[in-house]
Amino acid sequence: MYSAKAAGKVDFTVAERCLTECGTFDSAHAKNWPDVPFDQYCASGTECKDRYSLSFWTRKRLTQIDTSILTGGLYKPVDTWTLTHQFPSPGNGTDPALWLASITRTGHTGTGDVSMPPVTFRGQTLPNRVEGATTGGDPDPVPPMWRYRIYGIDTESGGTIGVTYSPTDCAAGDVPSPSSNTRRCYPIIWSPPDAPDDNYEPYLDWFHTYVVTQVLESDNTGGAPVKQTDYTYLGGMAWAKSKDDEFTKAKHLTYSDRKGYGRVQVRSGAGSDARTLKEYRYFRGIEGAEVKDSEGVAVTDQEAFAGMMREDATYNGDDGELETTVSYEPWRSAATATEACTGGLPARYAYAVGGKSEKTRTAVGTGWRTTQTSRTFDAVGQPLTESDLGDTAKSGDEECATTTYARNTTANILTLIAEIKTVAKHQAKKAADERKRKAAAEKRKKDGILGSIMKSNTWNQMSPGGRFFVLGIIKAPGYLWDHEFLAGSACVTACLNLGFQRGAVSFGLTGGITFGGRSGLLKGPAGNYAGISSGINTAVPSDQGFQVGSITAAENRLGGNLAWGKRKSGGGYYAFGWSGGKGVALQGPTLLGGMYIPGSGWTWTP
Repeated sequence: MYSAKAAGKVDFTVAERCLTECGTFDSAHAKNWPDVPFDQYCASGTECKDRYSLSFWTRKRLTQIDTSILTGGLYKPVDTWTLTHQFPSPGNGTDPALWLASITRTGHTGTGDVSMPPVTFRGQTLPNRVEGATTGGDPDPVPPMWRYRIYGIDTESGGTIGVTYSPTDCAAGDVPSPSSNTRRCYPIIWSPPDAPDDNYEPYLDWFHTYVVTQVLESDNTGGAPVKQTDYTYLGGMAWAKSKDDEFTKAKHLTYSDRKGYGRVQVRSGAGSDARTLKEYRYFRGIEGAEVKDSEGVAVTDQEAFAGMMREDATYNGDDGELETTVSYEPWRSAATATEACTGGLPARYAYAVGGKSEKTRTAVGTGWRTTQTSRTFDAVGQPLTESDLGDTAKSGDEECATTTYARNTTANILTLIAEIKTVAKHQAKKAADERKRKAAAEKRKKDGILGSIMKSNTWNQMSPGGRFFVLGIIKAPGYLWDHEFLAGSACVTACLNLGFQRGAVSFGLTGGITFGGRSGLLKGPAGNYAGISSGINTAVPSDQGFQVGSITAAENRLGGNLAWGKRKSGGGYYAFGWSGGKGVALQGPTLLGGMYIPGSGWTWTP
């Protein structure tokens, strides 16, 4: 596939997992491979009738790593790391395990090789098993399985790092219930190496786990004070039942999947030094659990979020007030792949994950300044938009970045960016609002709502040659209020009447000529509109009247109207009508189509 040489390469060198007499791996020399299960070995070409299942192990150990770069068509060495191993005795009569004792780095320069002092690892043994947890006080035939753990590191620069572990949390006769366990021990259903026979039924046993409680960093050459970091774990450790161990029968699975701690406090400083305090909160991959930040805001945990941070909080010293927090909300896609499992195990899923939002709070005086960034993603987990909201208590400092991609799905090239466009958020909002306004206007036209209002004589006050038009702008279906702009003429001579309606009440008064009032409420696409309108035409004082109307199912603009009026020319009149999308009213003996007809009286068509 690749015709040219790589620009750099890394070579790994291995050797037998053995320190002396490593030429022949047979029963006579098997003890020279102390942590290799020779009883599981089946030589090539041998029929091993007493081997009933697969086993996974290796006879090799990594002894050297070499890096090099391509120069003039040849590879030139850059660095070499040499690994030194030991087989220290654990001290409990069991076979030793391979231990990495040191790593030595050698730099290959133009004038020769230079080796640094080795990084050495000091170990202490700790028990892996809870000895006697399952024997009811009788002697435990299975050893406690002591194993080495790093407690000290001598660095190549002359410093020392010391590590302190937590004590054991469980003992014989003192183990928790597996399903509600919050302690640093866990159950395993297993058959120990010395099980009596091949058909021996596995049993539940208990094992220890440890956490680091302190790290000391010492400068052994420059005389700097020791740096001390302490770790406090809050809320108890969580455990879950393993779901994807296909090498274990479903009936033998138990609560051995370590989920860790949800809150960890880190303190730095010792002696007379001021100690700092930070607190971290984590998602643990516990499906459906609520993970809260320091404000009490909860985000639902999911298995794919295991190990992700929920919040990073900084205090003003060990005993001080909270100063700054950064809370995180992750995002998860729909399943991108599914694997069906056998043996009664649930299916396994793959997901794309990302950071949905981050919110930063900083203490300012007696309050908080909050900034926030949020993102959206596509189906494969690539960011589509990133909105920097700036200070959430202000406006005008927002930005929005939009990313488009030049994908080639045939070649599975999904992350190649075509363009990243960043705009000020208020500009983006204006553009989005304008698009929404145009789309809503187009929908209203199609629904007949806007057209109905624009060409209906919603308010006609009769005077010779006089009329009162209502020009209306009504929001898209689903919005609560309507807005109307009133303009018209209602006098013997030419004049202009203006008014504005927003919400439930509107009034218009122009030049002492015309006074009118209208109240109304529009509630959603299937809501009701009720209105009472009255008018006094001061140009023709005897022209007066009132009208009452009701419109239901606002999208269809259906309803009944009742109007009564008194004309200067004498005589009363009435109007009763039924109106549709374009406004149709029956008034007296005349059928109208929402049009003003001089002398016909008052009409109201919604």
